[in-house]
Amino acid sequence: GTKKITSQGMADATIERNSPLSQLTPQGDLDKWKEGIKLLDAEGLEKHQFCLLAGFGSPLLDLMDVSGAAISLAGASGKGKTLAARAALSIYGNPDQLFQSADATRNSTDVHLGTLHSVPYLMDEITSMSDKAIGDLLYKIANGRGKDSLQSTMLWSTGGSWRLVASLTPTSPIMEASQ
Repeated sequence: GTKKITSQGMADATIERNSPLSQLTPQGDLDKWKEGIKLLDAEGLEKHQFCLLAGFGSPLLDLMDVSGAAISLAGASGKGKTLAARAALSIYGNPDQLFQSADATRNSTDVHLGTLHSVPYLMDEITSMSDKAIGDLLYKIANGRGKDSLQSTMLWSTGGSWRLVASLTPTSPIMEASQ
């Protein structure tokens, strides 16, 4: 939203106009959202429910001083991996503003994660990424920091920071990767 809660009370939050968060505005109906989420109460959708609940837990990582966590939603296409992750993102607004596809550049991912800070994130269809790229992404998510850089003008640029739960959707388990 446009407000932040501090130890001194509520205050206006400054949000960059081109960030994913600037696109998030309250919309829809809470009762209809809850009704839609009840579809996950069906037997066999416990993993989908876990993913949704992790979305609620994402902001807690900052309070617990945990840098980041990743959920690997591995499985065949058409099993609802992306749907479960998008349900978690919908807690905060339009899921389209909170996820990236696997072809996003490293710099774009750094900026996106840093902008979201504690709002959950989804990188969809990571099966097309190399094992090394997936490992680098997991390392980045777990460390909660983007890449620092030094420009040719000698201007130092610090990478963003975050503390969030990221969902990744490969077709095979990440732990079975070669690296």
